[in-house]
Amino acid sequence: RGAAAYGPGEGPEIRVFGRLASGVTVDEAKAELTTITARIADEFPVHYEHLRAEVVGYTEMFVDSGQARLILYSMQAFIVMLLLLVCANVGALVFARAVTRGNEIVVRSALGASRGRIVTQLFIETLVLGSVAAVLGLVVAQLGLEWGVAEFEAYEATRLPFWMRAGVSPTAVLYVALLTVLVALVAGALPALKITGRN
Repeated sequence: RGAAAYGPGEGPEIRVFGRLASGVTVDEAKAELTTITARIADEFPVHYEHLRAEVVGYTEMFVDSGQARLILYSMQAFIVMLLLLVCANVGALVFARAVTRGNEIVVRSALGASRGRIVTQLFIETLVLGSVAAVLGLVVAQLGLEWGVAEFEAYEATRLPFWMRAGVSPTAVLYVALLTVLVALVAGALPALKITGRN
């Protein structure tokens, strides 16, 4: 329906997205918008007497209740703690596995395997295991985000804007890839360097 089809005080709520200029606070924007809407109401009292504009944060437009914020924050905290726990356990297991292979590394060194070859092998093995875990983690994160958005929309009885995508961003994938390489260095290469250095 067009705007002409609605009478005064009728029609859907209008939301306008904007970005604050550099150095401008939310309170300053509220004050300026209040002045503008008051001036319009004075000029056109019949249509705009009770019209008031409100400036709110971007996320507050979709999470406008304390209970909804608590649910989202609790969900995020749970996911972060779960990921930290899983990463710590996997890292400890991989590190322990590399250390317990000391006898194998000693035998390989005695048979003529170079230190660089042994370190490279353990690094690659750890990197492969870490990559598998990273891919599984990204898949779980993607499914978790989709589930979280679906639950949020069902709870709030609304839909997120069409330009918001519930998914793992390329930046997150790059971060996970770099973190996987770092873990492979710490849990694979460092124990190998330590063990081969004693031979």
